[in-house]
Amino acid sequence: MSEVEAMRRGVLCAGATMMSSLLAGAGPAAAQTRPTTPKDLIEQFAAAIIAHDPDRIAGFYTDKAMLLTSEGQIIQGRDHIREAFACRVASGPPPTRLVNAHSGGGPRFGVISWTWATIIARPGQVPQHRRAHSILYLKNLTAGWHVVADMFQVFEPPQD
Repeated sequence: MSEVEAMRRGVLCAGATMMSSLLAGAGPAAAQTRPTTPKDLIEQFAAAIIAHDPDRIAGFYTDKAMLLTSEGQIIQGRDHIREAFACRVASGPPPTRLVNAHSGGGPRFGVISWTWATIIARPGQVPQHRRAHSILYLKNLTAGWHVVADMFQVFEPPQD
């Protein structure tokens, strides 16, 4: 096989892989619409969480983003954040719904505060309804709005 043929095959394989990934919805940041406002980020990020898609979720974080979990764990970097969400999905993700979301900030930096309702079901225990409150710190980059830090806490919902 000539060098030109080898290059052509390599390009075709890479293109086919990328297209199948995009068509399957598995491409992280590349398959997403660029969030041009914090509100766009809320809508797109929430859809990724509800779909339990670790690749799409990780695509909203910067390379050096930090995630502070309710268990006191500090997860740093987009790849590690993706791994954390992938583990959660692999363990059977609980049903999750967005209760409310608010955003604020300026043209370069912003913040999102949102609350999720979920059910935590551990083996041998009664399922427990919980709320997860999260604060996301955002930065407007050339690729759109991205999360630089995310801190969340899980708590019992208020009694009605």
